[in-house]
Parts: sequence; C-alpha cells; structure tokens
Amino acid sequence: MAKRKAKATKPPEDYLQNFRLVLESCPWQNADKLVLGCDPGSKNFGISLVGIEDGVIRVYANSVMMYPVNNLVDFNAAYTGFEKELKLWMSAKPQGIVAERFQTRGNGGPLIEQVSAMLGIMRGRYHATPMKLTIASTWKNRFNRRFGTDLKEIYPELDVQPHQFDAALIGVFGIEEGLQEQVDYDIQDIVAQVEATSLIRLKSEN
Repeated sequence: MAKRKAKATKPPEDYLQNFRLVLESCPWQNADKLVLGCDPGSKNFGISLVGIEDGVIRVYANSVMMYPVNNLVDFNAAYTGFEKELKLWMSAKPQGIVAERFQTRGNGGPLIEQVSAMLGIMRGRYHATPMKLTIASTWKNRFNRRFGTDLKEIYPELDVQPHQFDAALIGVFGIEEGLQEQVDYDIQDIVAQVEATSLIRLKSEN
C-alpha cells in the first residue's frame, strides 16, 4: 500500500505578516554592510539579517525557517518550499551570506546531507552573492574567548530559539571577517535585539 504524502504545513500567518512589515519598512536601508546569517538544520534552521551602521551592530530580523529541506526522498517538493522562503530573505539584498556548515562524527543520519543540500541550493541560486561557510568551533570559540563565557550558559535565558541567536552571531562573525576587524558590541544588546526582531513568537508567548 502506497504511503500517503504528508500535507505541507503553512507558515504561521503572524510570521508572514511580520515579514511583510519588515520588508516594507526596510530598516537596513542605512546599513553600511548587510549579511544573512544562517544556522542550518533540518528541523531548526536559524536565519537572521544582521548589519552594521556607523560601527554599531544591528539585528534587523530573525526567525526559524518554516520550510527547511528535511525530505530527500521527495526532494523536489522540499526544494520548492525552501527556495521560496529563502527568496523572501534574499529580497532584502544582503551583500553576503554566512552559514555554518555541518560536521558529523559517526552515524549522523541524513542531517549532513540535508544541510549540505540547503547550502548547495543557496550557493547555486544566489551565486552572485558572496558566501562564507564556517564550522561551529571556529565562530563559537572566538565568542567564548572574547566574552569569557560559554554559549550553553546563555541559551536557557533566551526568549527565542537558540538557533535564532546563533544565526545572529554567525552574521556578526561574517561582518567581522569581511571587515577584517573586531567590532565592539555587547552580548546582552545582541540578545535584546534578537528577541525584539524575532518574526515568530517568543517562547514566553507560547
């Protein structure tokens, strides 16, 4: 007996409405640099628009993607949903994409394939936009050394999903890499910005 295909899940209306409002207001119009920070995952794909204005880091919007590629069997459908949602984020015209690439040890299942597929789609679809890939230990160790703390200690205090916060920090990492200099910022300010610009409901609102 053939398996029934699962019905596609529609993004929450508040997510779409919030996205439209952000795109209309274009808060990044005065940004000196604007990047799309990505923390890929098959279930929780953190994504964030991060910029710098007059030396100040700004987080303009962030979320967990509604349509990550999590089905390699029905890949055409998975690709269509992911590419359509990615197009919304890229309509902000970031000057670069910064994403964490996935490393696995032992049997990681299909996750590494799913993440690699999404990174490949991003590179192929937006080949004119510079893209930098990094591994978790590179950007996280830099953060931990700089602030003398471990991100694992911050995650429980967040009112957003950790992947949203990570995507913003990956964006900051990308800006510093592009400028080849360290940008001064306060970690609690980044936390506050991520929570204030989340396009999906905060944990305390659920």
